[in-house]
Amino acid sequence: MLAPVGIWSTRGCQFGLAGAPTPIGIGYGFGSMHITGLEQGVAALKALAEKDREYLKFLIREARSNTDLQTTFKTHDGVSYVLRLDVKTGDLVIEAHSAS
Repeated sequence: MLAPVGIWSTRGCQFGLAGAPTPIGIGYGFGSMHITGLEQGVAALKALAEKDREYLKFLIREARSNTDLQTTFKTHDGVSYVLRLDVKTGDLVIEAHSAS
């Protein structure tokens, strides 16, 4: 089930939980965007952000600059997710990665 789970902004530094968006600090020209999608994927992205903030910024830049407006990332246990930019809303959407 897709549910809003947080807000990206240039202020603050925490991830929000479903139903309680919390500002988190990305800055560097990313502006404000929401993160929606699989809760497991959001938790995985949060873990990556806590471990390596620069990698998180890299993933966002990749999603914004790729021609298909998405990129994939893996959790420490090998589960893959797709981070996709929704061009209509500017939000980041996390989906399950399907091996094709």
